[in-house]
Amino acid sequence: MKTAIAQMQLFDTAIDTYRLDTGPVPPTLEALRKSDSPSSDGPYLPKDIP
Repeated sequence: MKTAIAQMQLFDTAIDTYRLDTGPVPPTLEALRKSDSPSSDGPYLPKDIP
């Protein structure tokens, strides 16, 4: 259960940081893994999520 909670917190932080950097929420999970946007400081997820 602790692993699931930690993963959800990681997602929450990654989405919030992405939104603060780029404006909208990410359209896909892949958007958190890549930093294609010029205003992006990503990637926002350090590794693939199982």
